[in-house]
Amino acid sequence: MKETGTNLEYTKTDTTWNIRRLLVELLSLPHAHVAGSGSWSEIGKTQQLYEIPFQIGYGLNKLISEEQVAFMKGRNIHENIALASELINEINMTRKHGNVGLKLDIAQAFDTVSWEFIAEVFRQYGFSENWCSWILNILHSARISVMINGSPEGFFSITRGLRQGDPLSPLIFVLIEDILSRNLSKLFARRSMHTMVSKKGGAPTHLLFADDILIFCRGNLLSLQNLMYMLGMYQRASGQSVNRTKRKLYYGGGHGSRATAISNYLGMGRALFPDMYLGIQSKPGMCAAFIFHKWWRRLWISWPDGRWPRNIIEHVERAIRNFLWSGDAEKRKYFTVLYESLCCARREGGLGIKRLAEVNKAMLMKLWVTIRDSGKIWARFLRAKYFKINGNLIDYKLGSTIFPGSSGFTGLCSNIHVQLLKIDI
Repeated sequence: MKETGTNLEYTKTDTTWNIRRLLVELLSLPHAHVAGSGSWSEIGKTQQLYEIPFQIGYGLNKLISEEQVAFMKGRNIHENIALASELINEINMTRKHGNVGLKLDIAQAFDTVSWEFIAEVFRQYGFSENWCSWILNILHSARISVMINGSPEGFFSITRGLRQGDPLSPLIFVLIEDILSRNLSKLFARRSMHTMVSKKGGAPTHLLFADDILIFCRGNLLSLQNLMYMLGMYQRASGQSVNRTKRKLYYGGGHGSRATAISNYLGMGRALFPDMYLGIQSKPGMCAAFIFHKWWRRLWISWPDGRWPRNIIEHVERAIRNFLWSGDAEKRKYFTVLYESLCCARREGGLGIKRLAEVNKAMLMKLWVTIRDSGKIWARFLRAKYFKINGNLIDYKLGSTIFPGSSGFTGLCSNIHVQLLKIDI
């Protein structure tokens, strides 16, 4: 291993990485003092090792960056979907150097993590050596058997990776992934990377859901160089690597020649919208496509949030009526009871089926209140982008996946606002 200036260079003959020296630059994190963390050693003296996941989970929300929502209590996958949809709406806006979105996936995320990296992450967060030794003892206890003719035969030990199904594994995983998140935030804070969009000080730059990573930045060379350098350092230190077959590049707001140059520099093919993110179809503007595939078993509706179009509600309710009377969503049959009667409560003689229009209004009310009151990054960005200073929703065309911008929706939100003020929520 050779060091040149402030950069680290590694030769092909290196068989082990000097984790400490890499983390001096990669993990420039203060020894975090979390409420209750001073008693970790005392807790460990009186508790069994199997209770360690509960001890970690106690203060995990205070340690993990808000960009990571997987395995975190109080955080929801829909938050990432909503924010990603809004950032994708911004990707085609004309800006200097254009806009870049990178969708990255960690290959075999649980199986490749370096144990030395895990231990050093805990040390950097201020955990004691006793705690680190407990974690390493748990990791070293893992054994793997080989299936021969359908039955496990023998076993052998491993030297890296996290066990699938272990309640401790996801907690450790999000903790080490937070190193990547913090260093991405640091690059943007130092202006080593340039944000794609900023609204009243709110500038989301990246989203994480376990090993699914979405990064948005400007398409200038400085941003891309610093990003690739940091990703390289993280991969060398953690043992993880980006899946080359699943990584994607999105580009908009600039010339096609720049998109080609960026694609060649990053070694990624340019992906086009619509595309899937966390199981939801994403593309700039309103998602107007829907797929029915044996809907009584599974139904995909490609609206991450917001108002469902009237024709979609009618189509779904028609399929429900057909299924109730004929057992087939596509087969129409004469019925003797009005669908409105079936939607009445059971005590009124109905089946208690919910009207989708009413369900959608309730969802919109919940969305509006959450965005108004929440302090999370996705709510702050939507509030800055779509709400006036007085707290009312803007009344012109929004062009948003979350907010349709129609007069009906803005009128509904205005009524909600008035009612909430009356009851002082």
